[in-house]
Amino acid sequence: LDTIEITASDINGGFILQAPGVIDATSPGGIAGKVSIGSISVTGFDGLGVTANDIYVEVNTTQRDIEATVGTSFSYLGAEQRNFFAFGGTVGVTLTVGSFELDFMGSFSFEKSTIDVTTGEGMSATTTSETVIKVGLSDVSATIGAGNVTVSLLHINGAFLMKSGTPGGMAGKITIGSISVTGVPGLTVSVTSAAVEINTTGDAISATIGSTSFSYTSAQGNYLSVRGTLSVGLTAGPVAVTFNGTLGFEMTKTTVGGVANTTIVEFFAENASASVSAGPITLSATGITGGFILQNGVAGSVHIGSISLTGVPGIAIAVNNASIDVNTTGSAVDAYVDSQHITFTSDEAQYLAVGGDVTITVIGYDLHATFFFSRALKDNDPLKPVIKVAVENLTLPFVSDGDSILTIQPASGVLFIDDLGLAGEFEVGITLNVPFLSFQAKIRLAINNRTAAVHETFTIPGEVDPIVLDLPAGPYFGLLITGTNADGIVGTADDVAQLTVSVGAFSFTLAGDFQIEQVTIQTTPTVVKLTRFAFTNVSVTIGDSLASGGGIGGSLTNGEGAFIIFGGAHPGVAEDDER
Repeated sequence: LDTIEITASDINGGFILQAPGVIDATSPGGIAGKVSIGSISVTGFDGLGVTANDIYVEVNTTQRDIEATVGTSFSYLGAEQRNFFAFGGTVGVTLTVGSFELDFMGSFSFEKSTIDVTTGEGMSATTTSETVIKVGLSDVSATIGAGNVTVSLLHINGAFLMKSGTPGGMAGKITIGSISVTGVPGLTVSVTSAAVEINTTGDAISATIGSTSFSYTSAQGNYLSVRGTLSVGLTAGPVAVTFNGTLGFEMTKTTVGGVANTTIVEFFAENASASVSAGPITLSATGITGGFILQNGVAGSVHIGSISLTGVPGIAIAVNNASIDVNTTGSAVDAYVDSQHITFTSDEAQYLAVGGDVTITVIGYDLHATFFFSRALKDNDPLKPVIKVAVENLTLPFVSDGDSILTIQPASGVLFIDDLGLAGEFEVGITLNVPFLSFQAKIRLAINNRTAAVHETFTIPGEVDPIVLDLPAGPYFGLLITGTNADGIVGTADDVAQLTVSVGAFSFTLAGDFQIEQVTIQTTPTVVKLTRFAFTNVSVTIGDSLASGGGIGGSLTNGEGAFIIFGGAHPGVAEDDER
């Protein structure tokens, strides 16, 4: 052809052709030898350029070990090279069509041979000689461009083994040093340390091809894994979105709900971060780590180190140690996703839980609390939901001119709801200081409208000690008012609840500890409703500032007492309007 030219240089090689029966009566004959080509180039195609360097072709079909020098020397020894064919080299391709460009460069190898393949594990492991096809890639790079947009893949290395028989299939892995997308206005995408691993042989398998080794367990007999560190940036006008982190996908087999070799799909994230900005407003999350499995539903958890909302005038929100746990599989789960342990009990077969440490700042006031919410199903029955809510370390100070006028001490509470009713317990410390009025107390409220006693444990993420809700059978109501003991010193005024009203020189102070309970007592065959009232450390002081000089005043101290109010007894029922 006048314009197209294929050039090959530095060609060396030699072959032996052997007829059947030459070595012995059973010798099948065949061909053995190799050829090497220093370089090959293809020119003359508009927009296409092809080069190849260090090309080699090797073959031995004699079924025998063989060594010879025929122009060139070759030596094929061992079972793997008695019946094999191989070729490889370094290839470069450039292609330009209009605004489209492709640039490819890298080394590859292809080999069909008989090798030792180990399948199974432990005492059941076996090594057999099988005919396989091996494909290898080394330091491959590829760039694809269309106009200003360019996709680049660099440092691609990998190896694959394909074989027939039992087990048959393909196994191998490939790594990609980096992937990047550039030239799209407002968008940047890069992936580093990407890897793809695959095994479709149905059993454990291990092999070494060139410089790449892989080993898969029997649990990875049907296995696909894709992972990499992703960085994305998107800007559209005032809106900007970023994401950075390691993501992964796996398809494998594991034990789920007591059933071994269950095929599942896994997703996971490691140390990821994300942000969304619109002008001065930014919502960001850092320290995102989580894993999920997909198998007749979703099961997994995600933990977020911090979430923050900034840039909104007068408002700021921060969430630390946030967590989300979910299981919709309908069964217990005990599995590993990447290195993360995903576990749910049979009571959590249908389960959702959310928790975290929240601080909300509004016009200078800080509301802080640690919260937890969960929803499950009793006996896996959708008509029997079980809901738990817990709050700890709730604080909310109100300040005027630098002085604290209302302070909510670290408050806590739990709420339990199921098909039998509601039960909960809440505790809050309150300190109020305003003109004419001051009040300080710790208030604990407990309620149970269920006919059964409650003993439930609430485990809040990030907290060392769980909260235990322990209440008698209902209907039950309890109110306890005591001192806050905020200063931590025994014998001071805040040891007991205290209310002071001051009008001019006149003041009235009531202090003490108070408890009210309404309980239901089963005295077969009747039900008795009791209201119990108790108080201790009570003091009442009334008077004016002139009391010591002859004014009116008085006090009562060390008061205590208790009352029981019976609501009546009726067969099997307690009426709410009984007194």
